[in-house]
Amino acid sequence: METRTGDIHGYERDRHGEPVAAFVFSGWDDRGCAQYRLEPLTDDMAVVTAMFVWDGEQFTTDQSRCVPGQVGRERK
Repeated sequence: METRTGDIHGYERDRHGEPVAAFVFSGWDDRGCAQYRLEPLTDDMAVVTAMFVWDGEQFTTDQSRCVPGQVGRERK
């Protein structure tokens, strides 16, 4: 799936399991880590302004946990 600005690789979900924001691929950093930004799915939603990486299990803001060469994909 793709947003206006990029490729979606996963979702932040509310307590009911509904997607409220998307993890959008932003590119690769100099370590070979995929970088993601969080984009709201509706105009009335605010999101954290931070870069996320994939740690092999989930998206995280802890840059030291990235897995170089891997892209995050939400498990179905």
